[in-house]
Amino acid sequence: MDAHVGIALGYAAATQVARDGIWWRCLLELRAKCDARIKVRRVRQRVFPLEKVEIMAVWLSPLQTTELVDGMHRVRERWEPLLESPPRKPPDVDQHGASLR
Repeated sequence: MDAHVGIALGYAAATQVARDGIWWRCLLELRAKCDARIKVRRVRQRVFPLEKVEIMAVWLSPLQTTELVDGMHRVRERWEPLLESPPRKPPDVDQHGASLR
């Protein structure tokens, strides 16, 4: 695995979409104009102005619950109904996403 992919996977939090035991991570493959790089203190980070970056690919990475390792994978356990398109509030969840059951 490419070193940059490993770093990106460390930042990618997994989210369950359908409560089916499958967690999804999304990675964006970007291309940037190297001469526009903004210097930052952290050695491994690359920062560019938005207008100098373009999305080349979107990678979806599925993980089963059994593959998640405590402390190794970042996860989002709570579903955020406001992130749905269109945003909606399901009948069994309050405004903060907590179950009413």
